[in-house]
Amino acid sequence: MNRAIRTTVAFLLIVRLVDETTGFLAPSSVEQFRSDLGIGYGIAGAMFVAYGCGGLFGVLAVARSDGKSRKTVTWTGAMVLAGSLAIVGAAQSAPWLLVGAFLDATGATMLVHGGEISIANALAAAGAGHQLERVLARSNVFAVIGDATGPLIVAATRAAGVGWRPLFFAVAILVALYGIVLSRLTFPEPVVAVAEIGERLVPIHRQGAVWLVALAAAATMPLDEAYLATVLAFAEVRQGFSSSGAALLGATFVAGGLVSLTALTGVIARTSMATLLTVSALGLSAVMAVAALGPGWVLVPVGLVHSGLLMATWLALQTTVLRANPGREGATKVIVEVLETASFGVVVAIGVLADRAGLRWAMAAFAVLPLLLVPVATAYRRRQ
Repeated sequence: MNRAIRTTVAFLLIVRLVDETTGFLAPSSVEQFRSDLGIGYGIAGAMFVAYGCGGLFGVLAVARSDGKSRKTVTWTGAMVLAGSLAIVGAAQSAPWLLVGAFLDATGATMLVHGGEISIANALAAAGAGHQLERVLARSNVFAVIGDATGPLIVAATRAAGVGWRPLFFAVAILVALYGIVLSRLTFPEPVVAVAEIGERLVPIHRQGAVWLVALAAAATMPLDEAYLATVLAFAEVRQGFSSSGAALLGATFVAGGLVSLTALTGVIARTSMATLLTVSALGLSAVMAVAALGPGWVLVPVGLVHSGLLMATWLALQTTVLRANPGREGATKVIVEVLETASFGVVVAIGVLADRAGLRWAMAAFAVLPLLLVPVATAYRRRQ
């Protein structure tokens, strides 16, 4: 890998940091939107729908770049993301918030997926494809840093008396500068060029293995932020945690993931997808059942184990998707993104269950979800 490509990969490693940092700004500003723009919680909910639609639009844009350099889709994604932040910062009414949310997800998806595919292409071209797990693990560590950076930036600006509009404009400028840097870098060529993608290849939608990976991703998605939000509410309402104690509990749902991303990447790379899915399914279901039925103190070790298994699973799914169809990574991601988006219906259903039957029943329902990975793992093993 020459110096120019190494430099590009170094800048692309922070795409998830940018995504996670900017992604916190709007959700943390709902009360400010309500106060200044007079919107209701219904509009806030509609913003999340707009995020989902924007993500699908973004992954379709990535698919359009299949067989070509991902440079344009990646740096354009950064600029779209920057523009979306500026739109929200200047918004005077609810419709502009929805436009900003849609473009935010569109740009972030283009940036993240375009960047990760470029990293995979660079490693493959250098004959280092076996290092993909290790390199993507670094990118995910930056994502964790972004999870912390967003709240710190918001807290610091509010403590300093800075309003939400200047914050959005300032971050928009930083993201735009990042996009300009990306536009001037040398990106790797695709592993398979456009001319080589023809009828001889099996269409993505007819590949059973891709659908199985997408199903695994869909079963895993609700176990991240949605489950964490339920755990923190459960800790406060049912287990006697203080508000600050519940917030600190959230750190344990990050720490285990960092262990997987730093110390266990070699193990993850050597373990078959079917085995990893099975182990994660049984382990996650067990610790989540303990969280639902046990005393409050068990939530701390549960958080460590849960985040470790979940991050290991997610890293394996990421690398499998990127390797499945060289040159057609974008089209492969479309199927995964569609099923992931559909899985939000499960989150809504569990939310309704929490309203009607209580948080403990919602926790128990979440504990059942990982078991869906078992039949997926069995089917995937039979295909190998």
